[in-house]
Amino acid sequence: MKKQILWTCMLVSVLSACTRHQVRHTTDVNYQNLADVSDWKIEGKIAFSDGRDGGSGKFNWQAEDDAVQVELRAPLGQGSWRLNEEANGEARLYSGKDDFVTAEDAEILVSRQIGWHVPWHALKAWLRVTPHQQAQATEKQEDNILVISEQGWRIEYKKWSNASGRLLPTRITARKEPYSIKLSIRKWGF
Repeated sequence: MKKQILWTCMLVSVLSACTRHQVRHTTDVNYQNLADVSDWKIEGKIAFSDGRDGGSGKFNWQAEDDAVQVELRAPLGQGSWRLNEEANGEARLYSGKDDFVTAEDAEILVSRQIGWHVPWHALKAWLRVTPHQQAQATEKQEDNILVISEQGWRIEYKKWSNASGRLLPTRITARKEPYSIKLSIRKWGF
């Protein structure tokens, strides 16, 4: 019995030592919006829902000036796609190695892929904790949650981490009934 307890304690110690601590969560919402940051990247999980159907996957998002590249991988090999958006707004969506479609606007491609209108341009701003159209948005704190309301969407920043000398969001939910977009950000980079 003592050996079993000893082995269990050692196993727990070894496993906890191997755990990676990428982010430290905080409830302090003295955030810094990232509107002035043009080169950044994030990794995490994303989920889309129209109230009936939905999808989720892991994503990598990289922005350099006004150009964006996003890779989305669905679980269990259910598919993936990559979106390349140029600084002029033109976009190419790859759904296989050589299969792609293009459009003059990334919002059109993403909305077509998801099956409902996704506010792509606004989402790019919301990820940086800033409204897309400042004059038409409201911003407030509810308990420890920062809320931006814009274009009928309610964007909630529920969790934060201290990284790279900034307070960065790690849990974002955007809702406009019946639609929702949820992001869980595991890693930020600059």
